[in-house]
Formats: sequence, structure tokens, C-alpha cells
Amino acid sequence: MERGEASSRRKRTRTAARRTPVTNMLLVEAHQQRLANIQQFAWYPMLRLDFEILATFGWEQDVRKFIHNIGWDFLLHEPPTRIHRTATMEFLASVNMMEMPSATPGVPPTQVVSYWMEGAYRTTVLDDFNVIMGFCQRADTRTPEYRSAYLEKPAVLTTTSMWKEITGAHNLPTHLKGASFSPPLRICHKLLARTLHSRKESQGKVTLADLFIVYYMHQGHKCNPGYAFLKAIKECGTRGPVGAIMIAPLLTPLAEYWGCTDGEDLPAELQPEPINGGVLTHMNILSRQGTRFILNPIILISWDMHDFDTPQDIPTTSESQQQSRDPDFPGLYRRLDEEHAYMEGEFQFIRQQFSQLTVRQDRTDRQIESLVQNQTRFQRRQLHRFPSPVPSSHSSPEADD
Repeated sequence: MERGEASSRRKRTRTAARRTPVTNMLLVEAHQQRLANIQQFAWYPMLRLDFEILATFGWEQDVRKFIHNIGWDFLLHEPPTRIHRTATMEFLASVNMMEMPSATPGVPPTQVVSYWMEGAYRTTVLDDFNVIMGFCQRADTRTPEYRSAYLEKPAVLTTTSMWKEITGAHNLPTHLKGASFSPPLRICHKLLARTLHSRKESQGKVTLADLFIVYYMHQGHKCNPGYAFLKAIKECGTRGPVGAIMIAPLLTPLAEYWGCTDGEDLPAELQPEPINGGVLTHMNILSRQGTRFILNPIILISWDMHDFDTPQDIPTTSESQQQSRDPDFPGLYRRLDEEHAYMEGEFQFIRQQFSQLTVRQDRTDRQIESLVQNQTRFQRRQLHRFPSPVPSSHSSPEADD
């Protein structure tokens, strides 16, 4: 009997240890410091694609192509609807990557992911990590495309060369801005910044990590999703209390794989936000005209026409006319027509508003005139009903005598 009770107590103790809150988790000292930072992070919703508005402006096919180019089709689907807060903070506080050299000559080293989750220290091979997270299928890990997917940026690629390939600009600006990208590529960059790189408000800034992934979206080369995901959050605990946690839904498959049972349905404030017309307007890709969204042609021209570096790069008049007739030219005339149509629409809207204001002004003037007339009539009636008293004349001293 006593042995059974002792066994039951040990079982309850083990269960309680597995469910120990993250604040009491026994981590190494470095992880404890990262955990202290992460516990101060705010939780924000991820972004998701709004395929309806993408299809409306003809960008859906390009967005799907860019995301498929790097093999990250999981971004095209809805994220899980449950989160595990404790498991998420455990993972962020302890995740690490290391290389295990191969004993076979010519075989690349194996990438191993280590992290603390559900009361134990876990190690997972990168290929298995991708499969567990839902980044790819098991069969995909055996394909040549997956095996040739980049982990790190090749040394032959420079920031200038990647920027030139994407935008066509010869000079590297002081601050890399996503406004130089085409609208579909800007949407992909926005999605990337709010998911893997956990930036609440990117302000269009393109980091070097962003540039590497966007470059291969544009060029059509696979990037290992698990490696990029881990690299993006590896230093999450060193960003201080200004960080943001947005990837909790992406970690749900990993938490459930290890048997985490403390999950919760995604609260309303963490429901994925669509990249809709309002977001695209904030990004200056669209403009609002009344109740409709239209293309912002001024922004579109900015990524179709790039600054020339030197005077010899500027085409002559005949060359520019020949290019404008060339069907392969970016379409300056079409963009100008769109800008003209946009400005005409804006002027028409302003004229309508001015006409409405004029009518309101006329109505107000008539009301004021009517009030003045009523006041005048009221004063006349008051004078008729209550005439002013006539001052009495005083008698002279002679009369009194």
C-alpha cells in the first residue's frame, strides 16, 4: 500500500515538473537571461495574405510564384488556430543551432536544432524540424531542390549586386527601402517581416536578412525554411524589452508534437490580420478614392523608373522614344495614363465635394438671412406693443409763478 502511494506521489511529481511554469524552468544561465527579456515582449498577430484583393489587382499569381520560388508554400495557408504560450517562450529562450560534422568525406555536416520544451532538452535534425513544423513534406526533403536550398548567403553575392538584380538600380541607397520593389514583392516582404522576422512595424525597411530572402524570391532559388526561421529568431532574447512575439501559431505543430497540453484557442487580439486594402494603402501601394481602392500610380512609377548613375547612362531623345514604343519597355506611357486617370478621379471627387459645400453654404446664407428678417420683425412688433415713453417737458420758473 505504501509502495503504491509512493509511486503515485512520484508520478504526480513528474507530471508537475513537466507542467512547471516557464518562470520556474531550470535553464542554463544564458537562457535565463534571454527568458527574462522574452517575458517582457508583447504579443502581436501575424499577417496573412488576402487573396481577394490580390486577385482584384492581378498580383495573386506573382505573390504565389515568389513564395513558391523559395519553397515556403506554408505562408500561403492559414496558420494554426491554437497557441502554446509557455512552449513558445521556452523555445525562444533556449533555441540553438549547431553543425554535426559527418564521418563520411564529402558529405556536408548535419544541422541540429536544440531547444527546451515540455520539461526536457530536445534535439532535432533540421530536416525533421522542417517536417514537424509543417514547412515541407518528408518526401520534399529528398528532392534535389531541397538539398540545394541555401542556408547562408553565398559569398559571391554582395548587397549591391542583390539590390541591383531586384530593383535595376546601379547605386545602393543609404537606407534600403521596400518601396523600390514591385507591389507583389513588397507584399511578400511585408509578410516576411511580420512572420519570420517578428517586426511589428517594418516601415518598409529592408534588412540584410530580408534582402537575402527577397533576392531568391525574385531569382527563383530555394531557401531552407527551417534554417531561415531559426536564424531569424536565434537572437530574439537579446533585443531587450522592445521585442515582439508573432510566431506563436507557427510553433503550435512543434509543441503538439512533444505533447504540450496547455494550449489555448487563438484569442481575438492575436487572430491573423489580412494584408488588405487598408494595409496596402498604408504602404502607399493603393490609394483610397471614396469607398474604392485604386492603384497609386506615383508609387508605381517610382519602381518602374530608376535613377541613372552617370550622364552617359541617360538615353537620348530618339532612344527614349524608341524604348517607349518597345513592348518590353516598363510601360511609362501606361503608367502616365494611370496617373492621369487617377488625378482626374481625384479632381472629380474634389469638384463634387466643392459643389456639396457650395450648396451647404447657400443654404446657410439663406438661413442666416431668414434669421435676420425674423429678428427685424420681432423688434418692430416689440416697438409697436411697447412704445418708448416720451420724456415730459419741465415747466419754466415763470409758469410756476
